[in-house]
Amino acid sequence: MKGSINSTISYANNAIQKFKSEIARIQGEMSAVVAELVHLEEVQADILSNLDRQDPNGETSLIKAIKQKNKKALELIVTHLKGMQDSEMVKAILELSDIDGNTALHLLAEQGKLKRRRCYLS
Repeated sequence: MKGSINSTISYANNAIQKFKSEIARIQGEMSAVVAELVHLEEVQADILSNLDRQDPNGETSLIKAIKQKNKKALELIVTHLKGMQDSEMVKAILELSDIDGNTALHLLAEQGKLKRRRCYLS
């Protein structure tokens, strides 16, 4: 009987240790996910606060999103542009061109997406 109790206690202790290890693993994964979310929020804030910034090739975040066919980034930027109160700023951002003279609207037209995107920008 005493051996049976000791065996049960040993089994329970092993189960508790496995459970604690699993909790530690999950906490580590959760920390990594939270860090990634914070990073993504920072990237998103940077993109949206610098929509008129151009890189050495004249590309803005909007132009890059279009060229890379990054639908999520494009939707984020367009939604932000639609919510901006300063229509002159929106117009200025849309008129910025890359080193080849292409604006965001030129690139959308080249990709055959201007009709669909026009409703987003109006």
